[in-house]
Amino acid sequence: RGVVATTALELGVDIGTLDATVQLGFPGSISSFWQQAGRAGRGRRNSLTFFVGYDSPIDQWFMRHPRDLFARSAERAILDAANPLILKAHLLCAACEKPLTVEDGVFFGPEFEPTLERLSNRNGPDGSTLVYHHEAYHADVTYTHPAKDMSIRSIDGSSFTIIEKSSGHVLHHTDARRVFWEAHEGAVILHQGKQYIVKHLNLADQVAEVEASNVSYYTAPRDIVQAHVIQRLLLELRTVGPFTENSIMTDAELGVNLSRNRSEPLPPAPSDDVVLVTEPRKCNMYVSYGRVNLSCSVFGYRKVDKRTDQIVEIVDMYLPPIEYETFGSWIDVRPEVKRHIESLGLAYKGGVHAVSHALVALVPLSLLCDANDMGTECINAYEGAARPLRIILFDRRPGGIGLAKETFAIFPRLLHSALKLIQDCPCAEGCPSCIQHLHCSEYNIVIDKAAAIVFLRVILGLDETFNSNFPEIAVGPPAPIISREVETGVDQVEVVHV
Repeated sequence: RGVVATTALELGVDIGTLDATVQLGFPGSISSFWQQAGRAGRGRRNSLTFFVGYDSPIDQWFMRHPRDLFARSAERAILDAANPLILKAHLLCAACEKPLTVEDGVFFGPEFEPTLERLSNRNGPDGSTLVYHHEAYHADVTYTHPAKDMSIRSIDGSSFTIIEKSSGHVLHHTDARRVFWEAHEGAVILHQGKQYIVKHLNLADQVAEVEASNVSYYTAPRDIVQAHVIQRLLLELRTVGPFTENSIMTDAELGVNLSRNRSEPLPPAPSDDVVLVTEPRKCNMYVSYGRVNLSCSVFGYRKVDKRTDQIVEIVDMYLPPIEYETFGSWIDVRPEVKRHIESLGLAYKGGVHAVSHALVALVPLSLLCDANDMGTECINAYEGAARPLRIILFDRRPGGIGLAKETFAIFPRLLHSALKLIQDCPCAEGCPSCIQHLHCSEYNIVIDKAAAIVFLRVILGLDETFNSNFPEIAVGPPAPIISREVETGVDQVEVVHV
């Protein structure tokens, strides 16, 4: 007898006598993998677990490195309680239960008092949601049950209502930060098995009107995400060798200090915007961490045939950009690296794009998150804007939830894992198992597997030709951040001419 279930395993199912489990695809984390494997062999009975890998990079990583699946410990859960949007909601709910005093700051961190001041400022953007009275902050009388208004699926809680145009019936609500991608005019959406097409998107009233449809295509948005580094908060010099290409680098070999308190807040940045972390070791890689402004724009969508996955039409449209601040970690790349790759007849942009995809896909190997929680820059074949020579990974959530800081600590390990992932994949030009990303806004068009391998070998000091011609380090030193438009020196900016 067998049981077929979702990963949640519905309540009420008696699994005490199961002898084996079959997992279709990696569930996303080591802890989830062993939790699902543990559904068989309860008590002292022996059990067997089958793991069927899909074509995603993480699945294929474990298929080629099965020992790593057993050697890895559970990932660290990451949460930044100092995120201003999260903290604001927490304080408002807490004040409704009991008035807050300055002594409560030990529970909420260093941003506790500044956030209280903002919430109690009548002329501030949050109005006077808290009232200071008798040396305590009380919730305004209009906020009796604020927890009911807090979304469990988004940070800011803002949402759009999806209604059926003919009947006015409300179908569901969707996160305001996702509506431009999922419910723009012309988008095909599914609700409870029925297909609808969006006829009108009212930004002022936050309403999307839809009609039932039976079109033979689905829609995929065309967007561009631009990351602008605002402030470099941390700069660390790392050692990444010597090592062999076949080695699995440990945290100690990478110079990652795992003993430090990862929950402590970042130190305030001095006047020069940089906290330089120095350690008594020879270093050959600069890794940066800091505040990043994201500008996300949806400028059209594709109609894709359901049966053939062929693009049948490309539609242009305009929606206002969404901008918010978050955090990111990155490496600045010397111009010599670009010139070296292009001298081999390879596409530097395609290589960087491929490496960025691999890094994003591999982050969940070390952190408890989804691959879509982290983002990177996707390169458009026809873009004409200047692009800094760098690879950047940023937290997709407004204000960040701590993923970028953890990525900063493991960046060299991610680079080495990306090299092994791409080199070990038997494909010739790149595939979904190594460098192609399912959610790439540019459909993985500008991508070059050979250039990605050369890029990573150069960055990690494994390219003897580059080492003999350019004995200096390939990553850094980082250029100063001049402004939002020009983030690095002129010689470190790639200008693409259409």
